[in-house]
Amino acid sequence: MVVVSELNGVRTASVVGDLDLSNAQAIRESLETAAEDRDKFVVSFERCGYCDSSGIAILVALQHRLGDGLAVVVPPEAQLRRILSIVGIDRVMRIASSVEEAIAELAAA
Repeated sequence: MVVVSELNGVRTASVVGDLDLSNAQAIRESLETAAEDRDKFVVSFERCGYCDSSGIAILVALQHRLGDGLAVVVPPEAQLRRILSIVGIDRVMRIASSVEEAIAELAAA
């Protein structure tokens, strides 16, 4: 499930629960709809318990579409944070520890 909100004029989408092949298409569609007509967009995984490679593919597609306007929130202790580092996503995508940090990084860009 995806919960969409606005904070300081930036649309934020929180992935709630697990993100895997069984629900990836629905989450992809929700995130794409939430990001429409936005030049800055935050995706939060703070409430996501598990994310497989289909979730990473969604992030890569969003990054391709939004470029530097995308920020992804992943808690430092989350397994997903380590995976993003291992595959090098953290070198090409803005990864933050909180929504507030993500919005500040987008504002500074």
